[in-house]
Amino acid sequence: MVAETPVEDRRRYHRVGFHADAWLKFDQRSIPVELLDISLTGALLNINSDTNLDDGAAAKLSVELGAEVEFDMTGSLVPHCDGNFALHRDLSLVEDDHHLRRLLELNLGDPNLMDRDIETLVADHNQFNSE
Repeated sequence: MVAETPVEDRRRYHRVGFHADAWLKFDQRSIPVELLDISLTGALLNINSDTNLDDGAAAKLSVELGAEVEFDMTGSLVPHCDGNFALHRDLSLVEDDHHLRRLLELNLGDPNLMDRDIETLVADHNQFNSE
């Protein structure tokens, strides 16, 4: 019998629980969402169950960190467990990551963990582009 590896041990990128005012922006509309956690490669969102979303819909997540600090993450939405949605970040459209990187560094508590995630992201990106 093989023991199950906890999901956290199989992850290639660190995710941090983080709650902030956030909005999903589509071509013609914007809806408020609850940000549950975030990583370099995406975010987990709680979206009002009355909102009708298409699987794979392109969206931009805007996260407000303060009165004058906001960052965006562009990607596609996919249904996730418990009625939540995951925003899978489009890594070819990486926006200015200064605020996201700092948010993750502070919440991880160890800048080395953030550096490791960035190295993994670059390696994955290079491997994908060489195929």
